[in-house]
Amino acid sequence: MTPKITIYGSKISTCTQSVLILLEELQLPYKLHEIDLSSGEQKSKKFLKLNPFGKVPVLRYRDSEEDSDRILYESRCILRFLANKHDSETDYYPDSKCDMWLEIESQHLNPPLSKIVYENVFKQMRGESDVDEKLIMSALKDLNSVLCIYEENLNSKFISGDTFTIADIACIPYLNHFIKCQGKDYLKQYPKFYHWFKKVKSRESIKKILN
Repeated sequence: MTPKITIYGSKISTCTQSVLILLEELQLPYKLHEIDLSSGEQKSKKFLKLNPFGKVPVLRYRDSEEDSDRILYESRCILRFLANKHDSETDYYPDSKCDMWLEIESQHLNPPLSKIVYENVFKQMRGESDVDEKLIMSALKDLNSVLCIYEENLNSKFISGDTFTIADIACIPYLNHFIKCQGKDYLKQYPKFYHWFKKVKSRESIKKILN
């Protein structure tokens, strides 16, 4: 039975992009209900009924017409839910190691990346010119430490093993923005990580959502 899936989010939102990539990987039909972040729609009363924290994405999921809607937010929670629910052939959420690297991305890789991308990319989108160079330099220092750990531990085809998982998917959107503002050469100082990045960027699901 084909579920009814609606994603409330934005095509430019990195967290929305990660969920859309998994949906493409799973070949599940879905509807993207675009939320206008520039106008603050995510803080509207209507949206806050879906997610009281006022952030995208939100998943509205229904197994069948007879079932009631299930509402989920927080992108990594949505990734876990969809992988568990529909992962019949390719194991996108295989084990605790995958879960560990998903948490590492959330707690260690994402914070410096998000600061750099916000200053270099999203501020420009909003027409803001007050880029905080000191914050960027501090975030780059933190990012270097994290990437050294990824480089040291990346001894398989993908982040958590020999199969492509949600641990890989969660990393890609922010890295994609980061590369656009810092350049590909930045990652070349981490050869294994750079090779991984190039490999996953060539996947059809990722090319469809990010390009």
